[in-house]
Amino acid sequence: SIYGLKQSAKLWKENIDSTIIRNGFKRLITDQCVFIKGSKENLEIILVYVDDFILIAKGMRQINQIKKMLTNEYKMEDKGELKFIIGLEVKRNREKGTITINQSKYIERILTKYNLKNSKPVPTPSCITVTNESKQLNETIPYREIVGSLIYVMIGTRPDISESVGNVSRYLDKYGNEEWTAVKRIMRYLNGTINFELILGNHSNEKLIGYSDADWAGDKIDRKSITGYIFQLNGSTISWNSKKQPTVALSSTEAEYMALSATTQESLWIKQFLNEIGYMDENETTTIYEDNKGCIDLSKTTKHHKRSKHIDIRHHFIRDQVEDGRIKIVYKNTNELVADMFTKPLTKEKFSLLRKDIRFESSGS
Repeated sequence: SIYGLKQSAKLWKENIDSTIIRNGFKRLITDQCVFIKGSKENLEIILVYVDDFILIAKGMRQINQIKKMLTNEYKMEDKGELKFIIGLEVKRNREKGTITINQSKYIERILTKYNLKNSKPVPTPSCITVTNESKQLNETIPYREIVGSLIYVMIGTRPDISESVGNVSRYLDKYGNEEWTAVKRIMRYLNGTINFELILGNHSNEKLIGYSDADWAGDKIDRKSITGYIFQLNGSTISWNSKKQPTVALSSTEAEYMALSATTQESLWIKQFLNEIGYMDENETTTIYEDNKGCIDLSKTTKHHKRSKHIDIRHHFIRDQVEDGRIKIVYKNTNELVADMFTKPLTKEKFSLLRKDIRFESSGS
């Protein structure tokens, strides 16, 4: 295949897959770009992102064996211990037993590119008031380009901007001054928190827990609700999402129930992934925290009720998971629910408190 042709990526994927599998590795079902060999104490992992590789093993002897296997097949460059990968900076503190991930250099690059390096920092990323008024598009504004960069930052290491980026992403074809102001506010927030890092490891022994929340009728135009969830593994944040629901909810309980459905789906995928690498049994009970008691009751009952009989049957699989003991829904006060920051703009005081709960702090703190 020739680099750049449509079929090249497919052929490369087939080639690298066959090479790795031929050398004794198994490709995960839950993630087709992760390969494992061995188990537990002698586990070896290869993560593939196009033509970039991360190698994980217990010791250097195993790492060197994997390197030798790959260099025998391909012309490759050994970058040594992982420090940078696809715009992410990785720092390891062996004394504390932690790994921190940040995108400070990438953020600085986009701030400079769009002349916002000297912008005044703000304490929160969210600020937008949307109207139904028709918007005059200004093609000179690099709105789509900046939002694309923000999405990459949000997915990589910045759960704190999920709600605000999800909001501005809905107006890629109809943006006006309000949306442009909102995008610049996110950039100003990043300018003030450019040194913040996501901290992994050495925190708690509690395995997998989730937080689920919804903002009922949060979209002021179509009145659809916003789903937000976050998962932590041993106290480290590993998955998060903020997304508008596909249909209008008729009550706050229904909106929370739909959000809980999405959260439960994610929990099942995470557990299947962890089961494949031998970390935990996929049938273990995962606690999901929720702040709506009506939603919790709905997830535990099979009674027919006129106020919930219209809810799509696809969401009721939650009840099976609860009955089988795979998930446990526990009430938590809204003020302590981390997922609240993924559904709506918050005051700077509450936003700051919840941000600490996701173990996202400045490298200087």
